[in-house]
Amino acid sequence: MPSILSKIKQLFSAPAKVEEPPAVSLGEGAQVAPDACFDGYLQNIVIGKRVVIKSGARLICTNADSRIVIGDGSVIQYGAIIETGPGGSIELGRSNSVNPYCVIYGHGGLKTGSYVRIAAHTVIIPANHIYDDPTVPIAKQGLTLQGIEMGNDIWVGTGCRILDGVTVADGAILAAGSVVNKSVDRGAIMGGVPARVLKYRPGFEKSE
Repeated sequence: MPSILSKIKQLFSAPAKVEEPPAVSLGEGAQVAPDACFDGYLQNIVIGKRVVIKSGARLICTNADSRIVIGDGSVIQYGAIIETGPGGSIELGRSNSVNPYCVIYGHGGLKTGSYVRIAAHTVIIPANHIYDDPTVPIAKQGLTLQGIEMGNDIWVGTGCRILDGVTVADGAILAAGSVVNKSVDRGAIMGGVPARVLKYRPGFEKSE
């Protein structure tokens, strides 16, 4: 039987330290709906100050090499999906809005500036399938991972598709339903499939 001394030691010994599970970093004043979902490597998800994440939104950080950063004052609306893909990164600047049912990927890296408005049902995908070899299934040929960069004060209309390798400069507007497969000048208004320059916003001159 254990001695009296050993029983006394058990009474006063420190309890075993329980490691807390990884958690999302939430900035001051951030609001997250109860049924919003964080998945994957939660410790690599950083939510800024006063960010609002609405019902049904999903933020998925796929693996340890992936990262999601949502800038201060941004809003992730109902049903939006933000998913890094393996090794990918998504960094949204201050006061961005990702509206309902957008799908935002980060495979090759996505970075936005401040005041970027992304309307509902938009898809941003910084990756593309390689299909050069007709003897190999496309699913086995890998991906391009050039990434997408977006500047400040950009309006992305509903249902746009922004494809790998594109840079969208400050002040641009992408018309609803556009498929953007090439870079966009500062202040340009783009529309169509594929998107082309329709005109420039007042006060913006065409890039040479």
